[in-house]
Amino acid sequence: METPLCIDSSNPRTIVEVFGFAQKPGLINSVSLEGDKTDLIFPLIAATEWSCIALLCDNDGIPRTVEKRLAIARLIIDRAKAAGISPGRLHIDPLVMALSAEGSSMTTFLKCASAIKQWEPDIHITSGLSNISYSLPQRKSINQAFLTLAMGSGMDSAIMDPLNKGMMAAMYATEALLEKDKLCLKYIRAYKKGLIQI
Repeated sequence: METPLCIDSSNPRTIVEVFGFAQKPGLINSVSLEGDKTDLIFPLIAATEWSCIALLCDNDGIPRTVEKRLAIARLIIDRAKAAGISPGRLHIDPLVMALSAEGSSMTTFLKCASAIKQWEPDIHITSGLSNISYSLPQRKSINQAFLTLAMGSGMDSAIMDPLNKGMMAAMYATEALLEKDKLCLKYIRAYKKGLIQI
């Protein structure tokens, strides 16, 4: 297949098995400090142009504290560099927990994202955005607020619905406000194409 792929599996050996079938560099989802994931995946992609999502968890699961998640991020970044993988090929997911169960979920994410971008500005920050609103009413309101705040702390990608015009409006507006859209041209084009709405 010539189309760039995202190879997604929690089993790193599955990723290794199917990796050779992809003809263009894509995205691996994912590594973490759980088991031997970095030991298998980083050498696999080191001499390629593939990128990789890295989750801030380890064999003990998802840490609740910012400090522990950042310690995991440091180790993952160091291992990637040792393998010859540049920071720009890493998409770090600080992990979004449901706000209804973890009141500090948003602030934990923001602190992690900001710290990582300060260490390594070229690293990408991503998220499973809609996790934040799990079990809450009017989820789109929470999701849009999360998107805006997270982008302000350096998040530059997320798993989200590109057909949701409210979410796209929040994204384009935030890019303009953060000086990532010169003269608001992308925002204006999106509006004219009917891609955004309030």
